[in-house]
Amino acid sequence: MACEVVIAVMSGKGGTGKSTVTALLAAGLAKAGLSVGVVDADLVGPAIPALFGLKEPLRLEEGRWIPAVTRRGIAVLSAGLLPDEGMSLLAASPERRRAIIDEWIHCPALGERDVLLIDTPSGIGEAQEAVMDAFAASSGHPYRQRPVTATASAGATNRPAPLRNRFTGAVLVTSLRDLDRHVVRRTAAWLQEKGATIVGVVENGGEIECPHCETLIALSDGDAPWAEGDGVIACFPWSSTLIDFARAGRLEEYHHPLVFEMAINIWESSCKGC
Repeated sequence: MACEVVIAVMSGKGGTGKSTVTALLAAGLAKAGLSVGVVDADLVGPAIPALFGLKEPLRLEEGRWIPAVTRRGIAVLSAGLLPDEGMSLLAASPERRRAIIDEWIHCPALGERDVLLIDTPSGIGEAQEAVMDAFAASSGHPYRQRPVTATASAGATNRPAPLRNRFTGAVLVTSLRDLDRHVVRRTAAWLQEKGATIVGVVENGGEIECPHCETLIALSDGDAPWAEGDGVIACFPWSSTLIDFARAGRLEEYHHPLVFEMAINIWESSCKGC
């Protein structure tokens, strides 16, 4: 694997918006001038193709997968783009599913990209273990940790300085709901036990943007935001416009300053200490 930065988007809990955050992060990094690849590691419920409006099946050329490419040049590998839309994988053994994920994470065509994002399914299983093994292989070390801090620089326009063969880590996606946070903190503990870096936390859908005046309305049940010291780098509100773009398969065309800010913060956190 030769990607400069490899980031898994995780939570351990369904319904937190991992795939949406992955797609928005990919779009924001692409707008920052980086070449981006996405592995949709959710083989049972792949969502990335629908968010990007991808429909053409994946191809194999000389035994190698050829990623689909979005309108803005983001390369994607997903079970949703297999000829049978991944239906044959539903009854596949864990070993078979693990082999597919391993193959996609190490796909040579994605290795040419600056950033590889891995959209993981809920829970902790073969996809998450494949990610941990890929991190270890790309770093040349057993799992290791680096400090996590980030500063906002949404106005940055220059292409970030390149890194090569960096062990990176995970972005955790949570919400303001107690149950979501409980599960996400368990996932964070699992990552720390593995020695993996958490490059940041995205709080998703804690607010909704009023479609008439753009005022942010809190949706939480009174919970305070995730502690800043735990690496929060974005608090992303839901909006009717975001939902419309997602339904239309045009999420990478959704323009919101928080998308670019989130992408730059995650990139800077991933590069911290280099």
